[in-house]
Amino acid sequence: MIDKYREKKISDIHFNEMNVEMFSDNVMLEEYVVNLEEKDRLYSCLLSLPEKYRIVIELRIIEGLSLKDCAKILGKSTSSIKNIQYRAIIKLRELMKKEALRNE
Repeated sequence: MIDKYREKKISDIHFNEMNVEMFSDNVMLEEYVVNLEEKDRLYSCLLSLPEKYRIVIELRIIEGLSLKDCAKILGKSTSSIKNIQYRAIIKLRELMKKEALRNE
């Protein structure tokens, strides 16, 4: 699971692959860097979630599977997947807040 997230890591984008015109304005460059930092924090927080939370977040939000499909894959009921997703989002929100406070 961790390896799969590492493969998708956003910060691995190389500048030579991007459109140079995108950075003609310093404001756009600054926004881009801030977005990369936020995505990096989100990635870090996702990795620190318990495994069952990470899996549900990946299946439901990242891959966009339905509750029914997710429940079928994990061998759980749809209500169980809803509860896990709800708890995972709350935990992720808490982790993101703690991470933001550490970076201030």
